Amino acid sequence: MRFPGFRTIELPNGFPTGGLSIIATIIVNLVLLALIIIFILAFSYLVIGGLKWIASGGDKQALASARSAITYAVLGLVLALVSFAIINFVSCFFGIYLGLGGGCWSTAQITHGLTP
Repeated sequence: MRFPGFRTIELPNGFPTGGLSIIATIIVNLVLLALIIIFILAFSYLVIGGLKWIASGGDKQALASARSAITYAVLGLVLALVSFAIINFVSCFFGIYLGLGGGCWSTAQITHGLTP
């Protein structure tokens, strides 16, 4: 380790050199895991709502229950997509690469039609 104006300091083996790379990696993996679980649950709920709709047999109460299940499932999917977009936007805004895919777009890339 070198500090300006001082001599080089040798760190012992195994000494952490700083940074938040491990913590950042854990946070990114937890966010990805949460988004995957949310997508799976919302899609499953959507399928269950569709099956309830088919099995309702014209019963108005069962049909209303199926309709609300489908509505909430679609709402869950939309919220998951919006949260993913917000996380990507905030990480790009602060210049943090989270590895969530898509990359960050600069004004020059958008203007000239380049991909990230």
